[in-house]
Amino acid sequence: MSLVELKENTKKLPEAEFLEFARWVRQLESDNWDAQIAADLESGQFDALLEAVKADIDFGNIKAL
Repeated sequence: MSLVELKENTKKLPEAEFLEFARWVRQLESDNWDAQIAADLESGQFDALLEAVKADIDFGNIKAL
């Protein structure tokens, strides 16, 4: 099924099925985001940022929320 077909078929779904599909897509997006963040963290992409935050904390360069 092409993306165009998927979009057209989605428009034809009854409301309850559309809402269930929409929830599923949001969960899939969330799961993918979590997996990407975990992979980025594991690969060290956040190391410099985390070190900068730790340095700010150590030097008291923070404000209470």
